[in-house]
Amino acid sequence: GDACDNCPAVPNVDQNLCACSLCAPFNITIRFDADFGHGSGLVTWMTDVEHDIKGFNIVMIDNRGNRNQQNNVLIPCQECTTDQGASYSFLIPKHRSGREIFVEQVYRDGRVRLFGPAEKR
Repeated sequence: GDACDNCPAVPNVDQNLCACSLCAPFNITIRFDADFGHGSGLVTWMTDVEHDIKGFNIVMIDNRGNRNQQNNVLIPCQECTTDQGASYSFLIPKHRSGREIFVEQVYRDGRVRLFGPAEKR
């Protein structure tokens, strides 16, 4: 590293901010206390850095490993061009526990990483 390196402890020739941090969604929660309708839940999460990200999916993964996507369209990242972080929310119309709710982070190159499960609040 040198004085101009954004991550001096880790070699990153392309100055990818994710080399020094996970670039992962965090504070993934689900709430049921809002007036969104009976059985619905609000999923929220945050990011510190959005680099190379296309968007997010909210998925339920049952005890057999079956994946059920809750959003019809990819939730676009808000700070893809700035490498900044953002806050997100998504309403799930019929869900009761929150145990099986995860955030998928979709990258521009097609990679997908799974984060969660959401913590019930």
